[in-house]
Amino acid sequence: MRSSKLVMVILGAILSSHLTAQKFSAGKIITNEGDTVKCMIKTGKWDLNPNKVVTQINDDTKRYWPTEIAAFQVDNRTYVSARVRLDISNHIDGTLDLSDSRPKFENDSIFAELIVVGKKNLYRYKSPSYKEHFLIGEQGAQLESLVFKRFLVWAETAGGQTYKRVVFNEEYKNQLEKNFADCPGFKDKIALTGYDMGQLSSLFRLYYSCSN
Repeated sequence: MRSSKLVMVILGAILSSHLTAQKFSAGKIITNEGDTVKCMIKTGKWDLNPNKVVTQINDDTKRYWPTEIAAFQVDNRTYVSARVRLDISNHIDGTLDLSDSRPKFENDSIFAELIVVGKKNLYRYKSPSYKEHFLIGEQGAQLESLVFKRFLVWAETAGGQTYKRVVFNEEYKNQLEKNFADCPGFKDKIALTGYDMGQLSSLFRLYYSCSN
């Protein structure tokens, strides 16, 4: 009897966790025609960017893919639809490319999260493989992937032993220099900016201050 109660408690906790993780919140979608539609939107933890959005108006539930709407907003977050070139190179330790710095691009339709709004917007996309991408674009313009790739090269110790060392393709810094060329003194700031949301967000906000 005690065992049965324990099972019921565990099942209840799992169900409660699932319901908490997925709920409907007030939001809105922007159609491809530019219309704004208020609705309830199913949300979750969204460690990864959603690949679809489920809306509800009264009892009418609909599902939209990135090609079917322009954007949606929920829980103070904005996601825009975009057709982008993403680097799908291996990024997990133990699978990195050897002696190949070149990105492996693939076109995909995604919901990119808007991180910083300004003259040039910063967007973030975390793929199903947990690879984090950052993108840049002006309002309404096509988004450009900021390129960053980790790969391996053969290196040699002082004793003559060879080993594999992780190095980086930081093409995103060259891209940012071109995009921020109208603000003097940004080259040194870009050189010190790592490929992560905190540092890139700070840089984009500085650029916003400069360009205004």
